[in-house]
Amino acid sequence: MRVGEAKIKNTLSGFTKRGIVDSTEKKAQKYYGLNSYSEDLPELTAFTAAVMKKKTKKGRDMLEKEIMKSGSFKFAALYGVFTGQVKAEADLLLVGTTGPKRLARCVKFLESMAQNEINYVVMDSEEFMQRLYSFDWFVKEILEKDSVILTDMLTKKVTAATTQKTLVRSFSNIRK
Repeated sequence: MRVGEAKIKNTLSGFTKRGIVDSTEKKAQKYYGLNSYSEDLPELTAFTAAVMKKKTKKGRDMLEKEIMKSGSFKFAALYGVFTGQVKAEADLLLVGTTGPKRLARCVKFLESMAQNEINYVVMDSEEFMQRLYSFDWFVKEILEKDSVILTDMLTKKVTAATTQKTLVRSFSNIRK
């Protein structure tokens, strides 16, 4: 066991004793989750937010750089493991083009960062837009929940175009 692992185990043990974290064991693997009813949770959340505010930008930039160099993407979002949604269908959504070797290298890097298997979806712009307009549950979930959008050259255009059409309709109704 490495020094970092021992520190994490001691910290989790302390949080479990204080009731901040709940733990369960399944198939010889231990899982931890926040106890949302803990009295200490607001203080811990404030502290964590202050620390993460400094580190998040650097970490996000590193992930974004690695993902974007693996292909030409018009939309990229981190979800699932990266945002605490452990039961999510996918951890990474990429819209654009990439080569299999470059994508495999990127996924391997992300798996080493997350220390977990990464489920990813790659689709072309046409399929993504079709799913977006048909209110596909998968695309809707990623856009509406706490996903980390790394790049978005598709939905911003859709939102702007929809807003413009709505304004034109509104003004044309006023003239009548």
